[in-house]
Amino acid sequence: AVTATVTPTVSIPAVGKIAFAAYNAGEGVYTIYMVQADGKGLNHVVGEASQPAFSPDGQKIIFHSWRQDRLGLQVVNAEGGEMADAITGTHIEDSAPSWSRDGAKIAFASNKAGDRKWRIYVSWLVGTGEPVELRLGESPDWSPEGDRIVYRGCDERGDNCGLYIMDENGANPIRLTTDPSDSAPAWSPDGGRVAFMSARDGNWEIYVVDLANPKPRRLTTNPANDGLPAWSPDGQRIAFLSDRGGLWAIHLMNPDGSDQHQLVPTGGTYKDWLSEQISWTR
Repeated sequence: AVTATVTPTVSIPAVGKIAFAAYNAGEGVYTIYMVQADGKGLNHVVGEASQPAFSPDGQKIIFHSWRQDRLGLQVVNAEGGEMADAITGTHIEDSAPSWSRDGAKIAFASNKAGDRKWRIYVSWLVGTGEPVELRLGESPDWSPEGDRIVYRGCDERGDNCGLYIMDENGANPIRLTTDPSDSAPAWSPDGGRVAFMSARDGNWEIYVVDLANPKPRRLTTNPANDGLPAWSPDGQRIAFLSDRGGLWAIHLMNPDGSDQHQLVPTGGTYKDWLSEQISWTR
């Protein structure tokens, strides 16, 4: 028999810290944890909390708080500690926060308006002004340059849903993908690609689309649920959540879908995993 000679690839160790939330079904609460990108040093950050997003310098985490006295979007030191003042007021509907790359603004989604439709807002961290509504949509993520936002949305009639890119003030929306299930977009650090999750092929998988050639490429093919992609700061890895083998865990892979492996089990179950998010910082 002829055997092929396999040349081993040199794998660059993943660096930085990853934040995620895990759901404890027994207690009925989410908790945010932080782990090193090599799977070591798992730490509790804050309880009754979900949807973490690191600040650009990695020192703070904004998140969705479920505490009755702290509902809405809150900020906490990444190493744990007391929460800062609420970012958007006490609106439990405010969710899916994304920090602008200059650290000055937060984009988030909320259905707090009377018609209960999801809209994207921007709030400034300094000052007392009310959040500014941009347009209908969900799951915002800032571009590395900070001048655009990718999000899940539809056209003005509520049709042609998928991923869109708009200016930071909500102007000039451009459709990026065409399937209504496309969601959880994550902009690559080099600004050239967007990773996202979709059930377009009948199962939740992770895809990536090149902005110069917007034809989505599927990265995962596992029959389990794969989603919530988050880029490493150097763009060399993508973290994602999966329930492969019936166990919810954070996994890593290369941007081309190779070298998929489990990083750390999250424990527990997920009450609504499609609404969660993962964040990666240096």
